[in-house]
Amino acid sequence: MYKRAIIKRQEILKCSKKAFIEKGYSSVTMKVISEVCGIGRSSLYYYFSSIEEFYNEVMMEEKKIIKTDTDIVENFLNALKFELINVDESLYRAVAEQLLTNGVNNCL
Repeated sequence: MYKRAIIKRQEILKCSKKAFIEKGYSSVTMKVISEVCGIGRSSLYYYFSSIEEFYNEVMMEEKKIIKTDTDIVENFLNALKFELINVDESLYRAVAEQLLTNGVNNCL
């Protein structure tokens, strides 16, 4: 795929993610994605062959984000534990609990 096509595909994925979140998997059709993205249905088929492909791509992207966030939290906690080795263990546990409960973006 050409660079412009790759960028357009990513834009369409973002739109389809919004549709899945708002309507749920069972209510999303190519027509819905077409309307949300402002692109013709026939054009969508150039990038994706089915709703299932859209959904699988969206889920793969989400898994990458979760994996990255998990790695960040894990690395931070390991560094924190190393630094706080001589400090009260309850402080480490409190920070770890906040990170795991609220997520990376809400704590850092």
